[in-house]
Amino acid sequence: SPLTVFTRTLHETVTMLEQDEIHFSLIYHHPAIAVRLDARQFTHVHIASDRLVPVSRANAAGQALHSFAAPGSVPYLAYPHRMALGRLVEDHLSQNPDAPRLHRILECDSADAQYEYVHKGLGVAWLPWSMAHADCKARRLALAGSRNMEVRFDVRMYRPKRRLTPAAEEFWRRVTQR
Repeated sequence: SPLTVFTRTLHETVTMLEQDEIHFSLIYHHPAIAVRLDARQFTHVHIASDRLVPVSRANAAGQALHSFAAPGSVPYLAYPHRMALGRLVEDHLSQNPDAPRLHRILECDSADAQYEYVHKGLGVAWLPWSMAHADCKARRLALAGSRNMEVRFDVRMYRPKRRLTPAAEEFWRRVTQR
């Protein structure tokens, strides 16, 4: 059968794994969003490390159209709190004394959609560096703030320890032999 990909909240994904509705789950890992899966029943592999960076559309000079250095509040394209990326950003901002003044103008649960809105110049979004770095290098996007506004995280793939279907086991073998 074909591989089917779902996008769900962290809580929904964990529940689907526990209830045997899915074989695998890609989950963001960070102390602010601890995943509670029984280590006796589930295992994981590290897939990637990335960081969320605040980016804005760049102006003609390659500078951020919306910058934390500017006076006043900055239009903010937010992830909902129920999403892992939303919790990562909000937790980081709440503990950062240098956090900028943000004016939440839009909430969207998709990093891909946030990417499009940033390109339109609507405001600042925290995007994975893996998604934004080429546009920053090409000066289409620019960092809106300093390094202390970035949030590092890992991506892990979880699975049950029990034997899965032959196709699922082959998929796991390929993922873990990278």
